[in-house]
Formats: sequence, structure tokens, C-alpha cells
Amino acid sequence: MASSTALYRNKELLQQRLRELPQAPGIYRFYDVSGALIYVGKSVTLRDRVRSYFTGRASCKKIRRMRQEISRLDWEETGSELEALLLESRLVKKHQPRFNVMLREFVPLPYVRVDFQEAFPRLQVTRAPARDGATYFGPFRSQASLEAGVAALNDALRLRDCDIASEKLVGHRACYRHEFGTCSAPCLALIAAEEYRRAVEKACTAFEGREQSVIDVVQRRMERAAERLQFEIAARLRDAIRHIQAVCGKQHALLSAVQDLSLVAACPAKKGAGLCFFVFRSGRLVLSEEVPFTKLQDPRSRQEWAVRLVLAWGSAPDLGAGRIDSALLDEIQIVTAWMKQKTRQGHYWQFPADAAEDAVAVALDAWLAEQAAPTAEELAA
Repeated sequence: MASSTALYRNKELLQQRLRELPQAPGIYRFYDVSGALIYVGKSVTLRDRVRSYFTGRASCKKIRRMRQEISRLDWEETGSELEALLLESRLVKKHQPRFNVMLREFVPLPYVRVDFQEAFPRLQVTRAPARDGATYFGPFRSQASLEAGVAALNDALRLRDCDIASEKLVGHRACYRHEFGTCSAPCLALIAAEEYRRAVEKACTAFEGREQSVIDVVQRRMERAAERLQFEIAARLRDAIRHIQAVCGKQHALLSAVQDLSLVAACPAKKGAGLCFFVFRSGRLVLSEEVPFTKLQDPRSRQEWAVRLVLAWGSAPDLGAGRIDSALLDEIQIVTAWMKQKTRQGHYWQFPADAAEDAVAVALDAWLAEQAAPTAEELAA
């Protein structure tokens, strides 16, 4: 339904289009008089969101300008809010609508990379994670805060931060951090690889949401330094605790976005009593289905759903090794952020590596039973 003038001025046509909008999640598109796409948006409830652009007083200059330019609108329903988020991101990157200023340019967020394939791994901050066998934590919001936290962990646990390859490390000249007591100096063979690895694993617990164990270690070192009147060291350790808490306290990275985002996530269904299941493989959404609790509580039906979810995951392509393109990384960040908002601990299930599909289906069936059990108890009460 094209219009040669602003849709806002054609009251009859505008009201007709607004009445046709569904009460469902999806994306909406606005076009100008020339037919150019000028804006893409998403909403959990399309009717309410799109109506807000044309009713009442415009809340900002951008809305006032859009009202004058929108000549046509259309929409596309999706099965869930997450699908709408991903579709919006893809459309904005493809068409570059001029009113989508915030989403047009992809800005990768920082991650922490740890390569346990090395004898003496490091904590590295990167904005370009890859499928290279390393472990990644993130994404994090602030690179400055993350770098300060990583530096604090390096000092507190005496980890190396040099960029020398592990195989060339031993025999290399020690740096100033060894003299200051903030590096265990594996280059001088003063620490065994196994002991050093345990220190790195301790640091990684902070990025897994278990930073208190690291803070306890630093706290004890700070107290010992104060007892020995080493006030400068104690002050540095106190600052380290603050940095670790700042970067990890609210982060609690849900999953390694590159290696582990192959899973089933469960959220309350929008329609009726049930759950909505999302199946991901290598960070991509491959299935979204709402399942009533009645089907999850029936053993035979639940087994069928377990098989269906496993088949959806197994039939999706494994993206393999190599660099992650910016579009996929953007979608991984969208999925990760959405899951942190919508799911709670224990509300997702990771697909095990190198397991037969039958065994995976049995394990997933048990997890589905756990998701339905609390509601079954409530219904019986």
C-alpha cells in the first residue's frame, strides 16, 4: 500500500494499516515516498510498537522527522523476540537504513582469550575471536575495564603478559615484572608448567562468575603484605581486587561465545503454559519452538521433542575452524546478551562434544523433564 504523501497525513490509510498489525513479535519496516527503506525496528508486540510512532506527541526530533517521511510500512512476524532481534540486525546491515544510526556499524565487543594448548598460556584481550582451539570469555562491555581487570589478575596471580611464544619462553631474559614480584617468571624456569596452569585456571574462574575465589587469594596476599609493612604491594593488591570486582562482578559470562554456544535454551512461552526452546549451533539460532507443559510432562511426547531438538542441532552446519566474520560475531553477541536477560542459571543445556545422537537425545530428555517438573508439582498442589 504505497502512498505519495506522508502516511501520517493519510488518516484513513494509516488507521487501516495499524488495525492490520498483529499482536505478535516481529520486525517492521518504514519506507519513504521514493520507496527507499529508511528504518527497521523490532518489537515483542508489533501492534503496540508501531502505533507508538503515529499516536500522541512525538517524543523526539527523530520521530517527528520520521512521521513526515514515512510513506509506507510493512512488517514480518517472527516466532520469538530473539528471532526478531536477529532479523533486525541482518536487515539493517544489508540495507543500511539512514534512521538506524546505532545498528548500521558493527562494533565488536572485547573478549578474553586463553589458549590452554600453550605450556604457559596468557590472558589476552581481543575483539576478534576465532575458532582456533582457544577458550574465550565474554563479551564484555568496556575494553578499558577489562584490560584493567586482566592486568590486576596477572599481577595478583603472577601470570606472564609478554607476547613471547611458549616454546621460546624458557631461557628468555626476565622483565621488570619479575623484579617487582608480579610475575612467576616461567622464562627463568622458576615455576613448573602444571603449577602455572593452575594459576591461569584460577584466573579463569573470575570470568566464569566465580571471582570470589580469586579475590580471596588476593585478599590473603594483601593482608600478608600489610603485616610485613609492604604497604606499596598491599595497596597494589587492594587496587587489583577493585579492578577484578569491576570487570567480573556483573559480567558473569554465561558461555564461551565461540566454543560453547551450541545449546538448547528455555524461556517461558508467550502463549499459554509452556516453554519456548531455542536451539543454537556455533552461535547461530537454528530452531525456535514453543512446547506446552502437558507435552513435556508426557514421557513419550517429551522423548519425541528431545529427538526433534537434537536433529535440528545435528542437521545445522558446524562452522568449523577459522576466523569469525563480523556478522556472525554480532549475532553471537545478540544471542549472549539476550540469554543473560531472559534465562537463569540451569535454564540452558549444552550439547556434549563427540557424543552419539541417541545418547544426546536421552540426556536432553532428562533435562526437559527437569524443566517441566516444577510446574507439575505446582499443578498437583
